[in-house]
Amino acid sequence: MWRRFWIAAGAIGAIVVFLVWTSTQTTFLFTHPRTKGFRVIIDKVTGGAVVTLPVAALPSAEEPLPQVQAEETTFNFGTMDPLTMGRHEFVVRNSGSAPLKLQVGPTTCKCTVSGLAKNEIPPGDFTTATLEWNTGRDLQYSHAGTILTNDPLRKSIELRVQGKVRMLIGADREELLIERMEPDQPAVIDTLLYSQLWDAFSVPQLESRTAGLAWEVAPVDPSSAQHLGAKSVCRLRLTVPGSLPQGDFQDSLRLTIQPSGEGASPHYLDLPLRGAVLRRLAFYGAAIDSRGVVDFGNVLEGMGKRVKLLAKVRDTSPDISAAHVEASPTFLKTELALRSEGQAGLYELTIELPDDVPPCQYNSSPIGRVRIDTHHPRIGTVELLVKFAVLPRHSL
Repeated sequence: MWRRFWIAAGAIGAIVVFLVWTSTQTTFLFTHPRTKGFRVIIDKVTGGAVVTLPVAALPSAEEPLPQVQAEETTFNFGTMDPLTMGRHEFVVRNSGSAPLKLQVGPTTCKCTVSGLAKNEIPPGDFTTATLEWNTGRDLQYSHAGTILTNDPLRKSIELRVQGKVRMLIGADREELLIERMEPDQPAVIDTLLYSQLWDAFSVPQLESRTAGLAWEVAPVDPSSAQHLGAKSVCRLRLTVPGSLPQGDFQDSLRLTIQPSGEGASPHYLDLPLRGAVLRRLAFYGAAIDSRGVVDFGNVLEGMGKRVKLLAKVRDTSPDISAAHVEASPTFLKTELALRSEGQAGLYELTIELPDDVPPCQYNSSPIGRVRIDTHHPRIGTVELLVKFAVLPRHSL
């Protein structure tokens, strides 16, 4: 019996050794239109993947071969104006012993290989590859073109141009944000509009969906905003009306920008505006979340639980002492009372789960509710959701 065991163990060990040896010899063909014949092998020492030619495809030392070399593959044009064309010539040499053949390959979206002075270069000679580009409007520019070659060890070279583009017209804020607006109180927000190209500009028009939005533009000395590197700067001041309803709001402002100079065409700048108007009646406490859900959690039968919330009225008339509060289910007890004398608009809402409530759950369907009819002309009725579950004693 033991003899059979050791024979089987030896056979299994031999199979494992064979598989490990096979894995170290792994090779697979890497097929690509510009790298035909290349293979990927697994390095025996590092275990990493290495791209190489099959032994049969490697040129011999005696065979004359082309060898492509570029004096530079990246050209930094520094800073250019937006929406302008650029042009640069790259020198490509043949350092090999056979003719080097070149062909224009693919380019990125804002770059073009406009031409090769020669498509075939004798050994020791050179040619030029010309790249042309449009800077566009992005502040950072980096695009490239590819030249395909018959060099067996370098099938292609990438020629890249990069640099910075002056801001035609922009703002020092990507978004105009007003996080907390008090009801009935307007909010003011400023942003700097600037151009790194124009000597002066004006803003004749601003389009907005926000009713009552007021705006004004005033020139600013560029030396007071040197971080913008601008030739001309204006301050845009927005006044958001206090009449907006409570909750989140958003808008997309379209500014018409008119550069100075006779016959200059107008440009347009879009600025997002968003914010939030605070609730006229808001509740605060550890048991309530931002959606207005009061969570009692799980309550053991016979224990009961009481939650107290701070209620704050934000209104020119903060009195809601005549409010009527009702709850569902009806066994929930509620009370809304002025917190203390001398603190207008601050109330305390108490919600109580009595200790004689039998096991039940009101976590989703059904769910508890507290409805507050404030009898206030601008607040109206407010509703809070109440989640809880009463667990039987024997469940613990």
